[in-house]
Amino acid sequence: SCRVVDEEPRCVHEPPSCEHVRCPQGSACDVGSGWPRCVQSEVAPRAPSCSDLHCPKDAACHVVNGQPRCVQIKTSIRRPSCGDLHCPQGTSCQMLDDHPRCVHEPPSCHNVQCQ
Repeated sequence: SCRVVDEEPRCVHEPPSCEHVRCPQGSACDVGSGWPRCVQSEVAPRAPSCSDLHCPKDAACHVVNGQPRCVQIKTSIRRPSCGDLHCPQGTSCQMLDDHPRCVHEPPSCHNVQCQ
């Protein structure tokens, strides 16, 4: 290749390198015998990951200190509802200011049988 050396363009011999060599996956470039060539990469043991672990539905996998762990999911605090309240007879639950309250039912003819 051409390089400017001492302000003069000159052809210089470049030592073989892996700079422009692309190797397939699982191999790497090596200039061991004077020429770049692709050699099989050493297979390192794979670190454990969350794909190796099955967590219950109330847990999520997180890697802690390099190891996958099932961690309990913090459930969000749900808002109170009428399902949380048992109202006495003659009252019913209604949401007032985002809170369940037992309120007296207005008089009605619902349960009255006339003759």
